[in-house]
Amino acid sequence: MKSIEEQMKEISRRKKRYENGVKNRVLVMTGAGLLMSLIAVVSIAPGANAVYEQSKTTVLGSTILDAKTGGYVLAALIGFALGVIVTLFCRQYRKNSSERNQDAQ
Repeated sequence: MKSIEEQMKEISRRKKRYENGVKNRVLVMTGAGLLMSLIAVVSIAPGANAVYEQSKTTVLGSTILDAKTGGYVLAALIGFALGVIVTLFCRQYRKNSSERNQDAQ
């Protein structure tokens, strides 16, 4: 028969495992949603063709980029978003693995 303290530790350990499982499911669903939206953007972007006319006036500022650089900017944004997602997954994985190691000890 386990003592009350051992039973409470076991309950706390199970509760923490359950809460981590819920957090992981939310994180996976968020990542899947972001991945689907990135795939949608990548599949829609090549079909977005527009006719650009050469402007006679020169305007500096946010319009300094040429119309042809839009694809590079889109690729950079997608790469940045994927980098953020991978970083969040790695941090969550390391946190979970360190918690499992502490529970095992």
